[in-house]
Amino acid sequence: MDKKSIKARAEIPHREWVELEVSLNPQGTVAEAQWRAKGCHTLLKETAEFSKQIKNKSLDSFQWEGHGHVYLMLTEVLEKLAGRYVEVADEEICHCRKVNRSTIDQMIVLGAHTPEKVKAWTTASSGCGTCRPEVQKLIDQRLGVRFKKGA
Repeated sequence: MDKKSIKARAEIPHREWVELEVSLNPQGTVAEAQWRAKGCHTLLKETAEFSKQIKNKSLDSFQWEGHGHVYLMLTEVLEKLAGRYVEVADEEICHCRKVNRSTIDQMIVLGAHTPEKVKAWTTASSGCGTCRPEVQKLIDQRLGVRFKKGA
């Protein structure tokens, strides 16, 4: 039987990106995994390890542990491959400072895991503050809730 091939990519624009292409066996497990990436040494090293560990595993049951931006990027790739990633339209979140969703998301991936850090790194919620709950929601989604189907 033919193998099904799928590809997914996660990116911090103008900084780092990672792509993974997997071929699935008829049973739904990963037969082959090929990766390409541009970024820090940790991203390259962890992506190589990720692509080794995912072989012979199901995309639905594969678990990946890690931390930091590399973990978040590889988790995004895995969720895209498994069809669970929910893409959201880029929209302006902070109207006072003209900060959009993608900018806030990039900072969360890079380590701004509190509204205060997002504010310091982007100026989002430093005006009237009405967007602060939305900033917190984006943090919560990126750090876990976002990757659950239907969330």
